[in-house]
Amino acid sequence: MQLYRPYATRVMQNEELDFVLASVRNFPVRRHFSPGLDAFLAGGPSPEVAVLYGVRRTGKTTAILQSILHLPEEERKKAVFFQIRDPNAETGKLLKGDTVQDLENDIRRLLGEGKKYFFVDEATRLIDFQHGADVFPDVLARCGGRIVLSGTDSLCLDDARKNKLQGRVFPLTTSHIFFHEWSAISDSDCLDDFARLGGILGTGKQVQELFGTEDGCEDYVQSAYAENLQHSIQDRKHANIPQEILDLADEGRLESAIQRIVEDLNHRVTAKILRKNLSLSSIGSLRDLIEKDVRRAREKGFSVSELLAKKIQLSCLQHIDEQQLIQWMSLCLQIRDESIKPDKKTADGFEPVSQQAAQYLERELVRLDVLSPFPIRKIQEDGSVIDGTRNLLVQHGLKYFQATVMAECLANDPMFVSLFASDKDSLLKRMEWDILGHVAEEIVLLDAQKALADKNARLFMLGLPRGEIDLAIQNTRSNDLSLFEIKHSSEIDPEQQAVHLMNKEIMALIQKAFAGANIVSRTVLVNNNKLKPTIINDINYKNIGSFLKELHDNPLKTIFRS
Repeated sequence: MQLYRPYATRVMQNEELDFVLASVRNFPVRRHFSPGLDAFLAGGPSPEVAVLYGVRRTGKTTAILQSILHLPEEERKKAVFFQIRDPNAETGKLLKGDTVQDLENDIRRLLGEGKKYFFVDEATRLIDFQHGADVFPDVLARCGGRIVLSGTDSLCLDDARKNKLQGRVFPLTTSHIFFHEWSAISDSDCLDDFARLGGILGTGKQVQELFGTEDGCEDYVQSAYAENLQHSIQDRKHANIPQEILDLADEGRLESAIQRIVEDLNHRVTAKILRKNLSLSSIGSLRDLIEKDVRRAREKGFSVSELLAKKIQLSCLQHIDEQQLIQWMSLCLQIRDESIKPDKKTADGFEPVSQQAAQYLERELVRLDVLSPFPIRKIQEDGSVIDGTRNLLVQHGLKYFQATVMAECLANDPMFVSLFASDKDSLLKRMEWDILGHVAEEIVLLDAQKALADKNARLFMLGLPRGEIDLAIQNTRSNDLSLFEIKHSSEIDPEQQAVHLMNKEIMALIQKAFAGANIVSRTVLVNNNKLKPTIINDINYKNIGSFLKELHDNPLKTIFRS
């Protein structure tokens, strides 16, 4: 006996859809791309199909349901939501994977019943999606339907956009979550919380459960990143993919390679911070701190044993072999460097991929919208400029947790404990503070990069012959230039925070390097919600959170007003 099913696919409409819409009715914010989606649904000048994609837990389904909810009441009755079944999931005997033909037949029938708006969730689960995707613009949209495709298989959707759907789609990505969006959802203006918990849409508890352990981070990278790449490679077997990548996929080692790419990116943060605090090249910061402790201990009459402990620790620091320390840190963090040959396994048994394969995987992660290349422009002594890039991880909650988990693992190493047992907790706190500072800097860079896209602005980190300025933004029409230092501190300290911005020789060098650029503003961003905008010696001081919200409301005015 067969069950009667009026549609071939899973269709939600009318009262059933209204019931689902109730789940987002009180959601506190709409995403930054929502106006574009609304305009598409209203029938403005746009391509035939909207494609909404992004990695897991970044609000695709919520955004779609909100868009349906914001349709005029009469139009909302014409909306249909499709839930495409996973063909790999275990289902009842009467069910099978959905095909493009199944969906086409259902949409044609629903068009005849007066429906107009068709939202296809997890569209790439359609068994023959890559081969039949052109039916959406070629046939169905021309019949008067407004079609929105969404899914977590971002690369498969992007492949379809560049092939079967080329030039006929309106792409919208969800992976980047702005500070102002997170702030509205969480009802918090705390930048440190955003640094820890940003990257997905969810409560602090949900993010903690997802990213709060090493296993959790690995599971997320596997399901959100690695599976995406795996599916894309399977669909493009005969495309221009390096043979090593195909071999990794066939041998089941692709996921490990992607895990290592992401881990290395985040572990390098920890290594940089450790070297800042521990290596001989800048071990002075820690050594100076202990020397100050010794002086304070003498002045305040601390016990002989406490004073002796500080002196012994200081003596150890003065006799550390820098290369030995760096090798030890690299081994603990399992960070690859040029000394690890492609045919040599690392301590955890992972076989490093070639540089070509690693670069390919990083390019795919950029296409997945979880890595964002950020330009670096370094000025030389003669005023010439060398260009480079640095990859920023969009999901900074993942970066924070992986960096801090590795810092804690490192802190429990016998060598670390033997050197710094008495100051282990304080060092861990300082390391976490530095990690938060690093993530805060990337938050500003990413939000500014997204907010100013297509607005005649060029963003870059500005390297100097000695030192750097965290962010420079150039108006490509007027050649106005705004300079920013990003500080995690809550205090204003002009002598430390604005040292480059107040240096007239550096400002003259910048103007020379950028063809007489007009430096219209110099700003230090600090992490203090109570700070009102302040000007000291022609340098602006602003709270990071307030700046990011202003950036959303009026990007160009926020950047280039003097």
